[in-house]
Amino acid sequence: MKKIRLISHAKSRLERYGINRRFVIEAVANPDEVVIGKNRGELERWIAHKLLDDEYMLRVVYEVKNEDISVITLYISKRRRYYRGGVREDKI
Repeated sequence: MKKIRLISHAKSRLERYGINRRFVIEAVANPDEVVIGKNRGELERWIAHKLLDDEYMLRVVYEVKNEDISVITLYISKRRRYYRGGVREDKI
């Protein structure tokens, strides 16, 4: 399994939203949906969606490089805005 780490910005978002670090790791490891994010050069950027309830979901933006996953940021969003019904565009 790939190593998942949170950069400092993502850690500050954990505190802001009161989200447990384990829940974020679970969102990346076992998401309800994964969509392609904006890629920057050689790094692949993905967005994992984890449903919270019927109205909201957690979006976790992360990059994959070799065997490492870096969580860049995370936030809570309305489900109807981004959720596509469980698609998996990732390769991990």
